[in-house]
Amino acid sequence: MELGPEQTGAPGRWRATFSLPSTTTAASSARQLVRTLLIAWGLDAIADDAELLTAELFTNALRHAPALRHQLELMADPDHVRLALSDGSAAQPNRREPASSAVDGRGLHIIEAVASNWGVDGHQAGGKLVWVELPLAGQA
Repeated sequence: MELGPEQTGAPGRWRATFSLPSTTTAASSARQLVRTLLIAWGLDAIADDAELLTAELFTNALRHAPALRHQLELMADPDHVRLALSDGSAAQPNRREPASSAVDGRGLHIIEAVASNWGVDGHQAGGKLVWVELPLAGQA
């Protein structure tokens, strides 16, 4: 796992980028990295939600957009925190309506319930960038 090339921190603005292998253990590491950085940045109040969203983004990418590596970007400014995960697939996320007995298929439902905003952009290296945002205190 690589930190950087950036971990910057102007007052009220932070950014960190990670290159992660496409493994289930990397998903766990990504959650811990996000939590650790948010706490270090003084944003403890949203660490649980950010960790959950990181897990959903990574799980969806592992399952639906296999790649050798994924790039995770964590950005914070005075208004919100944004998590973005790139993958090598151009396939768009597909919101499903799972049966009540299904054990999967709820990832986008969770993202929509927890994030204040989310979306998909094209990625410069090909594929897509799926992002989510969480408002900071007083910004909801």
